[in-house]
This record gives sequence, C-alpha cells and structure tokens, in this order.
Amino acid sequence: MIESHPVVIVSAFGRGHALAHELRLQDIPVALLDVSPSLGESSADDEEGPFGFFSQGLSATESQRLLEESPLLQNQGFAWMLSRGPIEMRGALASLHRESYAIPERVWDWVYGEGPGAVKDHQYLLNGDFTETWFYHLSRAFHSNHWSPNYRAGLVEGSLPFGSDFMLRSVHRAGLAKSLEALAQAGVVVKAPVEILDVAREGSTQLKSLEVRRAGSDSTELLGFETVVWFLSGEETERLSPKLQEKLFPAGVLRPKGSWVRARLKLPASPPRESLPLQSVWVRDTDLPWTHDNLFVVARTPNAELFDLWLRLPESFRFQKDYVNGQIQACMEALEARMGVSDIALYEEPVAIRKTSVEVGPARFPLYDEKEWQDYPQPKWRNFDWVAPETSLGLGWNFLFLRARRSAADVKAWWKLREDERLKRELKAQALAAKAAARENDRME
Repeated sequence: MIESHPVVIVSAFGRGHALAHELRLQDIPVALLDVSPSLGESSADDEEGPFGFFSQGLSATESQRLLEESPLLQNQGFAWMLSRGPIEMRGALASLHRESYAIPERVWDWVYGEGPGAVKDHQYLLNGDFTETWFYHLSRAFHSNHWSPNYRAGLVEGSLPFGSDFMLRSVHRAGLAKSLEALAQAGVVVKAPVEILDVAREGSTQLKSLEVRRAGSDSTELLGFETVVWFLSGEETERLSPKLQEKLFPAGVLRPKGSWVRARLKLPASPPRESLPLQSVWVRDTDLPWTHDNLFVVARTPNAELFDLWLRLPESFRFQKDYVNGQIQACMEALEARMGVSDIALYEEPVAIRKTSVEVGPARFPLYDEKEWQDYPQPKWRNFDWVAPETSLGLGWNFLFLRARRSAADVKAWWKLREDERLKRELKAQALAAKAAARENDRME
C-alpha cells in the first residue's frame, strides 16, 4: 500500500523547515523528506554559507527556524572593509563612512533600506555613473546567484535591507537534528534521512509519487502526494538520481559558472585581530571584478584564533588544489598587508580540495551565467514548486525565505480550494442522504 500525504517537501540542510512549520500552523498535513547525506560531504559551516541574515522582514516562523538550532554570534550591523577604510551600516560612524566615500544619499538609502522602487530609480542604477552607483551594485552582487565580473542589469532587482540587524549563526551538525525534532513535535511527518530514487508521473503535467529508500534499508517504498515543494538545485537532484533529474527537469541541468568556497585561517592574537568585526566583506578594488581575492568574507568562529574565509571561484577550478590555495594565499597576503601582521596561516583547506568531486558533490552556493539563468526553462509540472538558486533572486537565508513564501502562498491557496471543494462534496452527499432518508420514511409510512 502506498503511503500518501497531501503536501511533501523535499529538503536538505534545513532549507524547507520554515515552510513545513508554516503550513502545519495552517493545519495543512505535511511530510518533509531530508536528503542531506545524499548530497556529498561537507561541514555544517559549508552548508550555512557566508551570508548570515538580516532580521528585518522575517516572519515569526522564519526567525524561529534560524534561532531554534544554533546560538547567534552576532546581532549588529553589516560591515564592509574597503581600500580606504570600513563602511559600517549601523552605528555612530555610519554617516561619516558614507560621506567619506561620497556615496549619494539616495544610493545609501537604497542599500540601507529595501531598495529602489520607481522606474526612474532603476534607470539611474542601470545607466547612471558607476562612480555614484557602485555601492548599490556591490551590495546586491554580494548575495547574487550570478557569476558576473562586476555589476549587471539583472542585479537591480532583489535588494536586502543592509541597515537592519545583521546576524550570524554558530552552526553544528546536531542543530539540524534538533530542528527536525522540532518539526516532528509541531506535527510534520519527518522522514530523515532518506534517498529519493525516482518519481512517477500522472499524464504530462502531474507528478504523483516518489520512490524512496530509508537509511540503512535495502527495500524501497512509494510515497504519494498531491503537491510537492522541491528545495534542491538541479545538480543536487542529479546527485540523488540521474533518472529522477531527467524526469523532473527535462530541459537538463543549469550548470554553475562559479561558487563560494570556504577555508579556515588561524590569526594569532594582535590588536588588529581583536578589532575585526564578527563578519566583514573585504573588497580590494571596487572597479575590478568582485571575485577571487578581490572580494572575500572574513568571519569569526567560536574559537578566537580561527576565522572562516569565503571567496568566489570559477566552478571549473573548485577542485584544483594549487589554484584554490593560490587564491587563498592572495587573500591572506591582503589581510596581512591591511592588518600589519605577517603570521596568518591556513588552518583548514576547503573540502573540495581535500576530497574528490564525487565525495563532495554539487556546490552548496552556485553562481550561474546571468543569461543562461534567465533563459533556463522552468519545469511545467502543475503540482511541483521549485525553491532553489535557479528560481530565487539571490543566495542566503533571506532570499531562500523570500522564494519559499511564494510557495507557501501557492500551497495555502491550493489547500483552501481543495478543502472548499471537499466541503461542497460532503454537503452535497449529506443533502442526498437526507433526501434518500426522507423518501424512505415516506415509503414506510
């Protein structure tokens, strides 16, 4: 017998947890399938990414999702480290930093708040003097899912409020298990971990069931659904099963041109080290491409000596040890020159150059060619909602939640229509039964 659920969410690394909880709050039955172990080897830090999150605009469910499994390291403003000095988005020096870089007030306001709204504002950003607009483009490019040498027209959309509280989490593997337990307590049917091997179709526009295998089991089972929300990229789906990917995404997989890579550095104690923010984005030259050692993230860890270094590298070089270490070395030299120290050391190499490509699997935070991303055809399944870098306006928790809210609205609207139709059927059946009973009474009399 096929086990069936009205809504199935396929998730990895906690991506679909907030949506599952939100739907359960609306009394919508939900099953969540976690496939994290099937996607390759990585640490919890690799899966968290370099972006942190901004608190402004988050729903109660989204905030709970981010806070339930991990303590916060940071609750303060976002920080940039540029060639002529820092730019702090919060605090007493923020206005002074804006003035020192001659950032126009309206550009600052778009970065600080929720971005431009009027058509004339967009035209100014697209066609205006880059010496005036660079700060907006830089802020938008940081979270972008595009591999762009500098700014592009598509980056005008999808701003985040850099002036709101910026938070960083201290993540660990046990946190994911804790979050799954919280979902189960909220009434979500949690299946973790599972492998997904295949999908069954019903006609040319509907999906009806998944073939899954529980961890440690040799047998498979079918899991039916009415609608499914898919939190995996095309490459991650392909990693689960090429057959599954071919059915779900008949147009093929959108391949990334770049991705974010993490290393861990050791910084001995010094006054410059103690003055570093908990996280900062370093840009050596705002006029050069915002990749490689020209844009990187330095973030503290729970260990005072250890800092995570994140940088964007071409995907074709992600597994090449000499190339990756050369870029890391360039970042370390830039840090040493800026901080006036000479003993920064590489403590942990990126997982991609310690393991094989088969072991590591797809990039957690891929970057696509902008035109290929825009032209990529979305799957046409009527009961399939895709939340992934291929369908979002950017990377990181804020953009994931923005895209997932659309899925939440779609599922809630579908469920209301479904329940309204069910209620109509029940009332009709009751009315028919009442008429039949009345006729029977008349006949007996």
